[in-house]
Amino acid sequence: MALHRACDSCRRRKVKCDFTTPCANCRTSLISCQYAAVPRKRGRPRNTSTSTPLSPTTLPQEQPVPHALASLASVDLGRSDPFREIHASVSPSHCVNVFSTPSGTTILPSFEITSDAARLYTTLVHVANGFLTPRTILHMVNECIDVFMQYLFPNTPICHEPTLRDAASLFSQESQVDLGREQAFSGAQWQVTHGRPFALITALCAYVISVLSPSILSLPNQLATPFLQSSLSMLRLYEVYDLEIPDSTSLTIRAWQSSAMQNTTGKPGAAYHYHGEACLLAHRLRLYDEKSIVRSSLLESELLRLNFWLLYCADQAASTLGDRPPLFHSSMVGSNLTLRECGTSEIPLLDETSKTYHPSLQQRLLVGFHLKRRLWCLASDLTTGIKAYGELKKQGSNQLDTESSHRIRLFEAFVEFTGMMDEIPSWLRYVDVSDGPAGEDNRDDDMEEQITKYQRVCFWAQRSNIMPVYYCCSIVILQRCIDFNVPEILGLDGHSLSYAFRKLEIARDFVREIRIAPFMSLKAQGEPAVQRIREVGSILLQLIQNTSHKGIKGRAEFIFAQLLDLLAKLDSKASDELGGGNGGQTAAVSL
Repeated sequence: MALHRACDSCRRRKVKCDFTTPCANCRTSLISCQYAAVPRKRGRPRNTSTSTPLSPTTLPQEQPVPHALASLASVDLGRSDPFREIHASVSPSHCVNVFSTPSGTTILPSFEITSDAARLYTTLVHVANGFLTPRTILHMVNECIDVFMQYLFPNTPICHEPTLRDAASLFSQESQVDLGREQAFSGAQWQVTHGRPFALITALCAYVISVLSPSILSLPNQLATPFLQSSLSMLRLYEVYDLEIPDSTSLTIRAWQSSAMQNTTGKPGAAYHYHGEACLLAHRLRLYDEKSIVRSSLLESELLRLNFWLLYCADQAASTLGDRPPLFHSSMVGSNLTLRECGTSEIPLLDETSKTYHPSLQQRLLVGFHLKRRLWCLASDLTTGIKAYGELKKQGSNQLDTESSHRIRLFEAFVEFTGMMDEIPSWLRYVDVSDGPAGEDNRDDDMEEQITKYQRVCFWAQRSNIMPVYYCCSIVILQRCIDFNVPEILGLDGHSLSYAFRKLEIARDFVREIRIAPFMSLKAQGEPAVQRIREVGSILLQLIQNTSHKGIKGRAEFIFAQLLDLLAKLDSKASDELGGGNGGQTAAVSL
């Protein structure tokens, strides 16, 4: 049915709409096309005292605009934070009327929710604009998306770029006027039209700023806190609706909030909580089952698939490093894990209108993503199996047959693990000498060079993650074999010197991989990269303290000093002291 006004998405982006349902622009971008926004009446409002929106250039009296970095630094997660005040003011009772009743009647949100949502939006705009002059918050948000797609998307491909661009339009000048009104959050579907996009894009900005400011983004890294608190507060406003009717953004938002919390505060407890919420939603939706992710939207099905694999990968990483109990335990998933790596058809996740777009990039990045996933899964199986085999071996000779079968199975698994390096694709093995985009002979030379440079940054972001993960897992597996006295699994003779030499070889390769990668590629990984360095460092430190061989001790101290130097450059929010166990745990899911 043809309408006579632009859809909400086209109106926010200020592009021409063909007034159909869905319109051509939304069909091309694979985003939701809705006509839910109430058109504003032209002319002066009847009651200027209650309906006049806040000017984007002025601030409410109770929230003065900060004018220096020191002012923003004082805005923390405590009582001085305006976002915490809004977040704390929203009780669960505010959300009880957000979703449909059993009879199917949709009940509108309460006034408190509409008031808090409008205030939350306006406060963030004013706080951000106070630091962005002459830039605007819209320019900053789009810059965060650009940086995310190049440095973070290769390792966390769980979003749809056109959807992010559409969510960024919430901060356009027109939207700032509209969303400053309480009426903007009073519609029956405000959770979908405004709530989820706002929570999603602010979580992304918090995530990006927390790891890449001011290195790449010319922004103070303290700006991550207002965006994180805005995302957390908005999610709480529609939390009951989100839990009752979850979608892929329900997982993505919590994953990014977890990473931003970890990178911003260095505290794993809260970050693990948000990550755990996403895992519980994935369990409830049975996303490990291929049949359970079927949706009318192929894009939504693909995003659910990728979000699950990222959460599952993070769970296997935690199991490997011994940080926390697995949330996707084999007793709960087991044979029910039927989800395929990829769907039957390729769904574009990147913006096809971008100058740097090439269809081969997404396919190549997904190959690397699933390679890393298989690495973590094999490492988790090995560390779990080594522990079980070690305990079985202690029981004595009456379990010889079972012990032998365990040993053979673990040895085969280790051979498969080491063979994973043979699967490294050429574009990741030789990043700086790889050819340009394949399949295009008619491109302008300058444009092709621009695309090649863009893709190399993406590939370095992925290689600098995959290779250190492999060597970190290798040294952890070796240490587990030593701890449980089962060197035969790795083909070692059980002599302490053979253990020491093998540790030094792995640690040397680990440091080499980190050194050859561009530093920004490593820094973009945040606390998970720091955790891997800490894990390798703690094993080296144990070697230094226990060996009496001067040559081995000297080499170990040399490599250990390089790891300390890397930690200092990364400026981790977590403890600067190397150590294993709980001291090095992380909940962030960039892996």
